[in-house]
Amino acid sequence: MRLLKWSPDFDVREESPIAPVWIDFPNLRLHFFNSHILFGLASIFGRPLQTDQATASLSRPSVARVLVELDVTKKHPQEIWLGSEMNGYFQKVEIENLSIFYSHYKMHGHAIKECFRLHPNLRKEKSGQN
Repeated sequence: MRLLKWSPDFDVREESPIAPVWIDFPNLRLHFFNSHILFGLASIFGRPLQTDQATASLSRPSVARVLVELDVTKKHPQEIWLGSEMNGYFQKVEIENLSIFYSHYKMHGHAIKECFRLHPNLRKEKSGQN
């Protein structure tokens, strides 16, 4: 089962590149563990949906996690700048289980280089390995 974002021009034959993805902020300073602040940080990547229970309860201070509607076709930063220009720092960002979006067929799951339709020789190579 796949969870897909609905829009007025929704077509069952074309998947949206927007998917719910967990964004991690490892070793984030505890004073940033506030839902308003976390949603502000996560909005850099997409529309924030929720934090996980461990983040909300501060039971896992090693990482803050936010579920975000993310466009998986875009490049996203691996770190963001927090604080003022003079007294800030780079915060590491990790995107969990980022799916591959195959823009040729508008589907999640595999890359162009793995497509049997565009590269029929891949099917022959794979069957020859068995």
